[in-house]
Order: sequence, then C-alpha cells, then structure tokens
Amino acid sequence: MKKIVQLLVFGLIMSCTCSKAQNNVLVWQSGKIIIDGDNSDWKDIPRYYNTNMGISYDIRNDSDNLYIVFDIPDLMLQMQLMQTGFHVSFKIKTKPKIIAGITFPKLSRDALNLNVGISNRSTVVKKFLMENAPATLEGFVYTNGLIYSGYQDKKMVSFSINWNALGEMIYEFQIPIREFYGDNFNFLEIKKNVITLLAESDAFTKLTMPVEMPNKGGMGGSPGGKMGGSPGGGMGGSPGGGMGGSPGGGGEMSLSGNMQSSQKQLSQKFILAEKE
Repeated sequence: MKKIVQLLVFGLIMSCTCSKAQNNVLVWQSGKIIIDGDNSDWKDIPRYYNTNMGISYDIRNDSDNLYIVFDIPDLMLQMQLMQTGFHVSFKIKTKPKIIAGITFPKLSRDALNLNVGISNRSTVVKKFLMENAPATLEGFVYTNGLIYSGYQDKKMVSFSINWNALGEMIYEFQIPIREFYGDNFNFLEIKKNVITLLAESDAFTKLTMPVEMPNKGGMGGSPGGKMGGSPGGGMGGSPGGGMGGSPGGGGEMSLSGNMQSSQKQLSQKFILAEKE
C-alpha cells in the first residue's frame, strides 16, 4: 500500500512538472526593437517554428511591451496569407478571461484577378500594403478598430508588414501590456498568467501560383500545338502563346480561380519573462 501511494505521489509530481514545462517563459528584450517590418534588429531568431503553417516566429517582452515577429519565407504561403487574410489572437487565463485579436483582411477581388509573375511581385507587394495596411483590433483596453501598418505610438498597439532583403514576408508587432490589463497592473503579479497566442489563416489546398513559362512553346505554345489550342496556341491561348500567354511569350498563371481552403493555425502558450 505504501508503495502504491509513493507511485501516485510521484505521478502527480511528474504531471505538474510536465504541465508547467509546456508554458514557455519568454526571453527578456533588453534592446530596442523598431516596428518597421524588418527583423534585422531581432537577435538569435527564430526561437520557434510551426510546421503546420510553415512560419518561423519569436515572442519577447520587457516591462512595458510584448513583441512578436512572424517570418514567412515561402512565396506560396505569402500569397495564401494575402488572399485569405490572417488573424492573430491572445487569450489570458484571468478572471474574467482576457481575449483580444488583430485581423488582417484578404486582398480585394481586383488584386486577386491580376496575372502576376515572380518578376512582378513588387507590384503585388505595393498593392497589398496599400489595400491591407489597415487591420482591425478587438478586445484591447485602449486600441480598437482600424490601425495602419507603420503607425508608431508607444502606448498603443502597433504593427508593420514588409519584405526583407531576402524576400521574406515579415509581420512585426508591439503590444503594450497595458492593452491587456489597463494602466494599473503589477508586473510581478501578471507575469504569472498564461498567455495563449493563436494565429490562424485559411490555407488553400488548391492554389494557382505564379509561374513563368518558357518564352516560346510550352504546353502547345509552338505552332501547331496540342491540347485544343488555336493554331500555335496552348489551352486556348493566342497564336504562339503558352497557357493563354501573349504571342510568342510565356504566359503567367492567374492568382484567381476555383480554390478550396482548410484552416491552418499556430498556437503557443507562454508566460512573461522577468528581468534578470
């Protein structure tokens, strides 16, 4: 009987230990981070990688702010996020529970119907930043409604979306802790609260991606091509075109079309770090 009791106590201790281990303690941010969509001022990143979404990310804090960065290197995923939108939310175990979120809308239909090649990505980027610069905030204490990429205010939620020199899409956030608790919070008390970060997006299972075709020919592009095209056309393309490309040139696949989506998400539990 004594041995059974000892085993039960041991099991309880291990269960508690494992439960605590799942809540990652953040890294204290000692230097200044500029919210400009450039992750070069983050050191030793990324700490985390989510295989479900294919996103590298990091979360840090100081006594005033929570800092988050998402690094999206894959071009297909970048296009998916632009076409489906992106939602980031926070849940904090308090009484009552704190829930707040940031929603980034999808590209407009006009942008989705553009024929975009790899070489024209800068056009898409500019259009995306112009149309999707506003994001919608809900559930924060002070900052709610529409905010814009690049807007800087130390006391309010701010974010920036940009592309770095490597072509990686960067989402960067600064969220004042006061936006969760108000001005009169005690850091030593609230740092023990478990925060859940959740990022969600509808990822396309069938997505038409930008592809640059050869200059001539290609799927019936040469004179007398196959697949039901007109003389020299590919898949209904004009003479000499591939997949609907211009005469003699390489067509580019449209970002629009029939697409099916399934939700992908990233979830991370953590507690705030304390300055050493």
